[in-house]
Amino acid sequence: TSSAPSPTSETTASSSTAGPAALNPLPNPVINALAPINAAIPDANRPPWWQYRNRPGCIFGANKDTFDECINRRLLGLPAHYMKMVMSIVPNETVLFLFNFTTRYMFGIFVATERGGEHEPNAWCTNGDQRTPFPAQIRFKIVHKYPPLIESAFADLMEYRPNTRHFRFQLRPEQTTALLDRFGELAGKQ
Repeated sequence: TSSAPSPTSETTASSSTAGPAALNPLPNPVINALAPINAAIPDANRPPWWQYRNRPGCIFGANKDTFDECINRRLLGLPAHYMKMVMSIVPNETVLFLFNFTTRYMFGIFVATERGGEHEPNAWCTNGDQRTPFPAQIRFKIVHKYPPLIESAFADLMEYRPNTRHFRFQLRPEQTTALLDRFGELAGKQ
């Protein structure tokens, strides 16, 4: 465990290995309530991310020190013990989001462009001789750049570990769709 939040850690202060069984279930009424609204949107009026609805998603993390590097490199990463999860991400299929642990804002909408792996061994290093602390990496492209969402605007869609501010990185297709809709809804109000 490092003393500073990592760009991709699942926690804000310390690492935890709690599995999916330790997570709160997602309230389906929240997601199901959006379905009739979304089905009524004509094809011509659909946003560019519409094709990514009902697809799996994944959230990566950054902090104030690593956020810009993630965006500039178009690269997201997690510690090595997440390699299996990152390797399961399907290019041009899996929707990606970037959560800033410092500001508690979610950014998106991104999609994976390559299979996961250690693409850049020196990413997020302060010394060029170091190895990346986040070798489970995925490259991405920006599908649509919405204003970021404050955590309170999407917290009801996440699966949080009990009594923490730590949510699960992997998103089920219905969670991904609901988060995409939330970005669109809040952008439409601005």
